[in-house]
Amino acid sequence: MYRVDTIGLEAVRKNNADVIAKEEDLENVTLGGNIKLYEEMVKTAKKPECEEFTLPKYENDNAEEFVMTQLALNWEREGDLAKCSPLLDETMGRMAYSNKAHKKCINLIQILYIRDHVNVNMLE
Repeated sequence: MYRVDTIGLEAVRKNNADVIAKEEDLENVTLGGNIKLYEEMVKTAKKPECEEFTLPKYENDNAEEFVMTQLALNWEREGDLAKCSPLLDETMGRMAYSNKAHKKCINLIQILYIRDHVNVNMLE
């Protein structure tokens, strides 16, 4: 179960507003940027571990389809992130999201997933 991260929510909403203000075409819309802004805003000694997801022009209102779309796009990533998704990662305990209208892309959905650090002994 995810909890909403208030600092993350502020970061994602600001980043999404900044991207939308650029009025970029669908092919050139800026993806990401949430992790960098979150790292600047959060005040911790250790760098937070995060993943992010950006989806422009989502035209459906079906939550299950949105999740399946994210899983499929996550699975196609390259490198260390290939064939995995923050949706399936038990250590991603916090999240933040923003869904705003976009003049050229209909909308822009951005999600930030933040890893919780858990004491391994607590899991036994």
